[in-house]
Amino acid sequence: MQTDPNVQITLIDALVTLREKRAVPQLEELARQPEVLPAVRQQAESGLGQLI
Repeated sequence: MQTDPNVQITLIDALVTLREKRAVPQLEELARQPEVLPAVRQQAESGLGQLI
């Protein structure tokens, strides 16, 4: 689990670009964590919308 927000956003973008559906559970978990920065949560939610 990466903790740097910039790296998290980059990884989410890469997973969505690759259409990596195996990442859905991890993105769902990331989107629910209150300690994650809002920008990262928003990116995770956006990625989920594209993958599901």
